[in-house]
Amino acid sequence: MTGSPAVSSAPVANPWPVEAMGYGVQGAVPQGMPAPFNEPWFTEAPGQGIGFPPLHPEVVALRGEASSAMPFDGSTGASAAFGARTITSDPNFTAFEVNIGRDRLRLFLHDPQTGEIFQSFDKVNQWLGGGLQLAMNAGMFHKSYLPVGKFKNEHYETPLNTKTKPDPGGWAIGPNHTLVKRQPEPDGNFYQIQPSGVFVVTPDGAAVVPTGRYNAHVAGREVKLATQSGPMVLIDGQIDDQFSSERRNVKIRNGVCVTQDGRKAEFVISNTGVTFRELATFMRDTLKCDDGLYFDGNVSSLYAPSLGRNDQGNLLGPIIGVVAP
Repeated sequence: MTGSPAVSSAPVANPWPVEAMGYGVQGAVPQGMPAPFNEPWFTEAPGQGIGFPPLHPEVVALRGEASSAMPFDGSTGASAAFGARTITSDPNFTAFEVNIGRDRLRLFLHDPQTGEIFQSFDKVNQWLGGGLQLAMNAGMFHKSYLPVGKFKNEHYETPLNTKTKPDPGGWAIGPNHTLVKRQPEPDGNFYQIQPSGVFVVTPDGAAVVPTGRYNAHVAGREVKLATQSGPMVLIDGQIDDQFSSERRNVKIRNGVCVTQDGRKAEFVISNTGVTFRELATFMRDTLKCDDGLYFDGNVSSLYAPSLGRNDQGNLLGPIIGVVAP
């Protein structure tokens, strides 16, 4: 687009509640402003709402039920009773081992009927009608509580985020050819420390894979659930040198790693402030994982009735949990 078109100050109303979704201020296209109607990144798909992949995965309207043609109920296991094993060999960590083929592992974000983001374990449990047996926060999210990157459950999906730098913000063309203002993305761990990664479950089992390997890993496979976060703290059994052994940045941290055969996922939260390296070392040496993904260190929370835990100090975005059959 060249030149500077004459623009009237009279706005055209924008019916899309952009601000409510944390996308920034609700905007309008001034009369006379030309609009690029052929932008390829606007999509609408049944059961997925509307969005702007891959540039702005955070902008997806949470609406509607999943397609009735989808037989997948969101769980990864069969109907056997939950048997996650609590690991307490290290006083600095609490870890649960989830059997992917047996335990009903599910990923949560919002009520598909109302679009309301759960934000807490209690709301997830209420929506389920009870039966939540284990849960923790599961990936980084925006101020809107929508995922920063890839997310897939039975109701909602966002694209893989392959960026290594945050969105600087600016203006974009939205629905009905209206202009919406994007706020700059925060420059958090998802971008500051690379690579990011994805926890993904397919019929072959669970895996934690760096973002750059994700598409190859899921090619030809049904993705049952996926959540992207970062950084990867453990890749192929190696801890990157960027994670210092000095205890300069300690926080309550949580994440996930997977056994080599993909049959068990180990969900970990620290009981005290730890470094990235300490988290990675625990995953590798105690849990015997080769690949580990960091979920968060500011809002790390655990729901574990068996331990009397229901952390409620933070509002959450994606939540992963095990549900009673």
